[in-house]
Amino acid sequence: MPPNQINPNVERTAVEETPITSTMRPLEVESPSTSSSPHHQQYDSNGFPILEASVTFAVMDAITAPSNHDDDNGTNGIEGYRTNDHHTLFCTRCGRLDWISKCIIFMTILLLGGSIVLATLLMKEDKGPGGRTNGNDGRLLPVDTYYELIYQHLSDVRQVEGLLDPSTDVYKALEWMAYQDGRIWQLLLDDDQEQEQQQRLDIPAIEQRFVLAVLYFAVEIYFLETDWLQKGVSECEFFGILCGPVIVDDFVADDFGNNNNKKKNNTTTTTTTTTTTTTTTTTMTNASIGEVVFIELTHRSLIGTIPSQLGWLSHLQVLSLESNRLGGSIPDELFWNGSQLIELNLRFNKLTGTLPTDLSNLSALYRIEVTKNTLTGSLPLKLPPSLFALEVANNPISGTLPLQEWSNHFLSIVDNNNGDGDGDNEGDGDGDNEGDGGDDDDTMMMSRLAVMDVGRTDISGTIHAPSLSTGVFGNLQALLIYETNIEGTIPTEIAYLTNLEDVAIAESLLLTGTFPTEIYTLTKLLGIIGTSTSIKGDFLGDSRIGRLSNLKELALSYSPLTGTLATELGLLTDLRILHLSGATVEGTIPSELGGLDQLIDLWLERTALTGTVPPEVCALQLHEWRISCEVECSCCTFCN
Repeated sequence: MPPNQINPNVERTAVEETPITSTMRPLEVESPSTSSSPHHQQYDSNGFPILEASVTFAVMDAITAPSNHDDDNGTNGIEGYRTNDHHTLFCTRCGRLDWISKCIIFMTILLLGGSIVLATLLMKEDKGPGGRTNGNDGRLLPVDTYYELIYQHLSDVRQVEGLLDPSTDVYKALEWMAYQDGRIWQLLLDDDQEQEQQQRLDIPAIEQRFVLAVLYFAVEIYFLETDWLQKGVSECEFFGILCGPVIVDDFVADDFGNNNNKKKNNTTTTTTTTTTTTTTTTTMTNASIGEVVFIELTHRSLIGTIPSQLGWLSHLQVLSLESNRLGGSIPDELFWNGSQLIELNLRFNKLTGTLPTDLSNLSALYRIEVTKNTLTGSLPLKLPPSLFALEVANNPISGTLPLQEWSNHFLSIVDNNNGDGDGDNEGDGDGDNEGDGGDDDDTMMMSRLAVMDVGRTDISGTIHAPSLSTGVFGNLQALLIYETNIEGTIPTEIAYLTNLEDVAIAESLLLTGTFPTEIYTLTKLLGIIGTSTSIKGDFLGDSRIGRLSNLKELALSYSPLTGTLATELGLLTDLRILHLSGATVEGTIPSELGGLDQLIDLWLERTALTGTVPPEVCALQLHEWRISCEVECSCCTFCN
């Protein structure tokens, strides 16, 4: 049959006439004789033209072919159709779309591809809660995996509460570590096993970084312009942080506190010289490189509370948060057994709560300073022998001064070390709590306690004399019990405190009696502050007062002292302050006082002194000079 004739034996497909839309393209069937194309059209066995088309456009035509063009045989337009008006043909299997459809599909593909690219880019820069951009440089795992690993350890092992509460500091710290910290991926150690690379946490490093992050949010360090929690910055480079290993001595904290604010990088090694005194030692920390040893954030107006997680820092030796506005209690976790804490300085804050009753498990503790807070409760009943300074002044702490409990505890340590085994906890084996001097070499050095400042507290009771005689407190340098409710007398056993330098009993009105004569044997005394007490006697008139040649301050104003002023007062050549206002001393002013060249304050007002001020005294270059009006004075400008 000629190619331009239609086979009459083939049944026509009846279709509804439909206007050709943009999804159809009419094709004119031309006779080979009329075709101007050099290419001759080919036909199939049914007389339909065979069109050249790509698979892509055939698929597009098939997808976009209207459903109302289905043929009677249910071919769904696959075989094609013809219109009745003209020789127009559309083949959904092999036809092509018009240019509008092509543009629409091209734009769709372009948008899809762009979305995929954009999603890929966003995955490389994860977003944390609140839209925070999180670094992903060098990470081997998806960011959520890091979160899950850290969360699982903190919740299961450390049993941290509040990790899912957005209002807590631990939640904020965890979010920062997982989503913002540029160093977190370095804290996961590779563990290659067979063909799979697994990850396991570097627990100490993870916990240390988490603890400092919690501290950052807990005390609001973010108000300061510091390098804390900067992306990729090691915690050893945080302001106020020092990492090991370092060599420290008893006073390194003071040096660190004074110098730390001047330096940005606190990773330098601190060295000190070895001393031979009993009050200073030099020790090498066993902290490895990168382990936090010092935290010093003083005078920073920090608020909030001290997080308990600080107790996780197993090598922490100094925690100094002095002069801030911190509230809440001191976490018990800081006093865990085995802690290497040397100094705890929390002075001048708003802390509440109590001190632990037992500090003896802190074998390295050297100084605890909590002056001027609002701590309550009582003093610890057990102290570590290493303790040099206990400073709890200006707190409403009550109870008694537990000298006896401290003494018994120290003596029990000596018994255990010596293998005494008699169970009397007394050190001499006779159970009389006296020591008998037989173990002086052992007992004198068993306690390093040098500073006992319990002033301006509600502490009551008496000064337990037998405890002083044991020699346990032979290193005591400062006995500061001013403005307390301590009563009774100053015991003669004070003579055992041979290293005593400062005695402060001012405004302890319940102290009575007299100064024991044994006090004149304490030749290392630098200051006696006894203003406004009930102590009487002729302390100032005793010639033995000249033995206290190291005295720099003698303040006994408004105390009922009697007698005269001894001429031996002129031997106190280092004396700078002599306050005797309101004391009931009498007689005349000895001319020997004119030899006190270091004297700057001389208060002798409201006394029973008479006579004339000696010219030697008038020659002194005094900053403040007070005298009773009953005394004639040619060099005085004011009397009272």
